[in-house]
Amino acid sequence: MSENLKNIIKDLPNQPGVYRYYNSEDQLLYIGKAKNLKNRVSSYFQNSKDHHPRTKLMISQISRIEYTICKTESESLLLEANLINSLQPKYNIALKEDKNYCYIKLTKNQIPGFFVTKYKDDNTSEYFGPFSNRFVAEATLHTLRSIFPFCQCKKIQNRHCNYVSIGLCEGICIGQESWNSYLEKIEQIKKALQGKLGEVEVFLNQKIKYFVEKEDFKQATVWKERLILLHKILASKKSLLSGPHTIDLVTLIIQKNQESCYLGSIFIEHIREGKVVNIANYLLSGGEIEGSSEQGEVDLEESLSEKFLSRFLVDYYSLRETDAPVLVQVFENLEN
Repeated sequence: MSENLKNIIKDLPNQPGVYRYYNSEDQLLYIGKAKNLKNRVSSYFQNSKDHHPRTKLMISQISRIEYTICKTESESLLLEANLINSLQPKYNIALKEDKNYCYIKLTKNQIPGFFVTKYKDDNTSEYFGPFSNRFVAEATLHTLRSIFPFCQCKKIQNRHCNYVSIGLCEGICIGQESWNSYLEKIEQIKKALQGKLGEVEVFLNQKIKYFVEKEDFKQATVWKERLILLHKILASKKSLLSGPHTIDLVTLIIQKNQESCYLGSIFIEHIREGKVVNIANYLLSGGEIEGSSEQGEVDLEESLSEKFLSRFLVDYYSLRETDAPVLVQVFENLEN
C-alpha cells in the first residue's frame, strides 16, 4: 500500500458514510457504505490473503480514495445506492432487467396514447409494467382499449383514423369526442395498469347510473358491456391473498455457482386487491466486493442481499408512484 493511501486511511473519520475507490487513471472502481469509514476501508488492506481473487485484483488497482460523511447509516445506504445506479462502478453489482420484458408507454403527444415498447427511452412519457413478453403487453392493452377506446394518432387529423370505424377510437383525432371525456378514459386506463381495478369498476358503475338517469339506455348498455368485460379481466386474475390486499412482493434469490461466484435474481409481484396483476424479473450482473466488517469477517451472503436489495428498491421505486407496502423475502442456495 502506498504512503498516500496510508495517509488517507489514517485521516478517515470514525463516522458513517460512503467511500469510493479510484485507479491511477481516475476511473471509479467501487462504491461502498460503512457504519464506520475508518474501520471499513482499513479492512480491505488487512488480511489480504483471505480475500476473494476478484477483491485482490480490485485492491491492487486502488490509487485514490474519496469519501462522503453521512449523518446516519440509513442516509449512507441511500447515497450508496443512488451513486451506484448513476455511476455504475466496475466492481459493483449491475442491475439489469430481463430483455424479454416489455412496457406499455403513455405518450405526452398532442393526443395522448398508449403503445407497447421494449425500451424506456423517453423521459416525457409514462411507463407501465414490465410485462413478461410483448404478447402479454399487447393483449392487456387491446383489452383495455375495448373498455376505454383511445386514439393512436399523435396529433389532430383532417380525417378520422382507421380505428373509429371499428370502435377502438371515438373520434378525438377529428374533434368528435370531448377532451374531458378522452382524458377521463386515459386516467382510467392508467389506474387499470396500476392494478386499481376496483376504482375502475366504481367508475364504470357511475357511468351506467348516469346514463340510466338520463334515460340514454343505448349509452348505458355500452358502459354495461364494458363493465362485463372488466369483470372477465378480474375473474382471470390469479388470486393470491385471502383478502383485497395491495402489496409488492419482492423476492431475491442468491445462488453460488461452481466458480464460487454469487449469482442473483429478483422477482417482483404486483398484487393489487388480492390478485397478481404483473410480474417482473431483474438479473444480478457482476458482483460486490467482500471484505471484513468492523466486527470481524463480514457475512458475504448478507452483504450481497443487503446491497442488491437496497439498490433495487431505490432504483425501482424512484421512478414509480405507488402507495403499496413492500414485502421482501430472500432465498439462498450457497452450495456449489
